[in-house]
Amino acid sequence: MQLVPPDAFVQKEVCLDPVLFLFGGDIEQHAGFGRYGRGNNDGNIRMPGSEFMAKDETRVLVFHHQVEDGQIRPGLFDDAFGFLLGVRRDGQEPHLFNGAQKIFAQTPAPEKIAVVWLDMTSPEKLVEELTALMAAGHNDWYFLLSESQKPADVDALAAFAAANGKLYFGSMTDTAFAALDDTTLALDRAVILCHKNAATQYPAEAWVGRCAPELPGSITWKFKSLSGVSESGYTPTEIAAIKEKHGNVVVSQGGILHTTEGTVLSGEFIDVIRSQDWVKARIAEGVFRLLATSPKVPYDDRGIAMVLAEVQGVMQQATAQGIIARDADGNGMWSVTAPKRSEIAANNIANRVLPDVKFEFTLAGAIHSVTVRGVISV
Repeated sequence: MQLVPPDAFVQKEVCLDPVLFLFGGDIEQHAGFGRYGRGNNDGNIRMPGSEFMAKDETRVLVFHHQVEDGQIRPGLFDDAFGFLLGVRRDGQEPHLFNGAQKIFAQTPAPEKIAVVWLDMTSPEKLVEELTALMAAGHNDWYFLLSESQKPADVDALAAFAAANGKLYFGSMTDTAFAALDDTTLALDRAVILCHKNAATQYPAEAWVGRCAPELPGSITWKFKSLSGVSESGYTPTEIAAIKEKHGNVVVSQGGILHTTEGTVLSGEFIDVIRSQDWVKARIAEGVFRLLATSPKVPYDDRGIAMVLAEVQGVMQQATAQGIIARDADGNGMWSVTAPKRSEIAANNIANRVLPDVKFEFTLAGAIHSVTVRGVISV
């Protein structure tokens, strides 16, 4: 693994697995006025004494988890002006509000999510603006959600996630799911949760809300009950067709509503992808922090041992979180190796490059089904 500064990675120690929700359309319609500000006829949201956000300006906003009068209310915050509660001018709660509310209704739930308005007139424009958003420095997020569940947009966002180390989640009907491109169905950074009422129940948003706050390795995404989400409503034949393409549904089993397999579209498990990302990001951060905060890391066996210690620390933490399996004695099944200085080529030493630091570990995985056989004697 090539080490790069941690800003290039999708997860940060200080902000574990943040969520980005993409929203299209006219801001005037979806957040017309609020407790401390209101929309004007030009469609802009304004705060007292200052313009808060223009509808044609790309700006990331942050929703915080709030409880108001016993009800979960997603509060829209700006550091300078405080709380803004988005309400449509026609009195109807906007799609954005409902989607955020479904995320925050879960237990546990994220403390906050980031929201950005983008041009969704075409998949190409959507990806173009999302790329520009990241180029502008808004890259500190991991889970990607979008109000648009058009197959063409889902194809584009899934490809974007695959190219940028993100994890995309989409709520779709089985009909829309069947229209996805075959290339999308092979990606390991896209997750689809099918539901007959996907447009109103926001099952993918709920699923991310439920699982994002949990430490990678500590949970499986299967068997999760989602607050406010009913059974997906498909027949066994329809469910089989969805599962064949590695889609997920919500089913009732043993009197419990829960999510099925917890897989990305390639068939790999969500927790495996997330755990691998977590390990790589933590190693890069740890080694970079060592290099950046030490007066210097000497190029000798002592300095190499300092680098090894950073990687070993991540392995120990990953074991504690449940990412790495333990052997019969309870020890983590991992190893970290590096060459001694005497084994390193002179040109690497001259260029101050430490090569061949390697780690290996065995994933703990999770048990999803059990076969029990027994003999009963009379």
